[in-house]
Amino acid sequence: MHSCNLKQFFGAYPRALTQLDPNGGNILHKIINPAPYRQALCEVDLIKWIVERCPSSTLLETDSDGRTPLYLACGLLFSEDNERDSSEICKYLVQMCPSSVQMANRYDYLPIHGFQDSCGYWAVREVVVCLLREYPESYDIPQPYRNGQTLSSIPFIQSIKPLLDEEIELNETATSLKESTSSLTKAVTCTNDDLMRSAFTVFDSWATSFINSTEEKLQLISTQLQDLCDEGLEPDE
Repeated sequence: MHSCNLKQFFGAYPRALTQLDPNGGNILHKIINPAPYRQALCEVDLIKWIVERCPSSTLLETDSDGRTPLYLACGLLFSEDNERDSSEICKYLVQMCPSSVQMANRYDYLPIHGFQDSCGYWAVREVVVCLLREYPESYDIPQPYRNGQTLSSIPFIQSIKPLLDEEIELNETATSLKESTSSLTKAVTCTNDDLMRSAFTVFDSWATSFINSTEEKLQLISTQLQDLCDEGLEPDE
């Protein structure tokens, strides 16, 4: 069935979007992993259309193997002809439900653990960066059936971790400064103390300059991460 026909069907029967199959999977599980029809159905546009019409909890539901829609979507990177679509689907699901990044299947595999041997490909690299941004702690979580091996043993992840660590630190600093500036602004509006107002003006000017500088550094890090991803191989290489 073509994606347009599916939209028409679900538009006429919206209750079908929230029904579970005997294995506990929801409509996203079926659309993302409906072999042998996977390539015909799993499109970025269709996934977004469904997510927009389903409860947010849909992205946290698991099938009988403990797999979320994100977990299954990560598997598309190994089976789809169009890796760009597969990568975009994974990144979209992370954006819509960041907590699903931390949900392991019944065998204690996280979504990122499936990429142990495939970080040489650009599409996988983009998703790995996205997953680690949301759950940096997974860097040190041992992988089941890998003799306790962690992601830290993967060369690509070794190359991006310093950048991701710096990105986290810069974001935390910028957020802290913005909160401090907001609190001080409220305090200054309630005082007639000229000295306090002058001190705040100096602090606010410095904080604004620092935050602008931080945003420039974050943009540079983002560019560096994308460059590292772009160095990955195409599927047929």
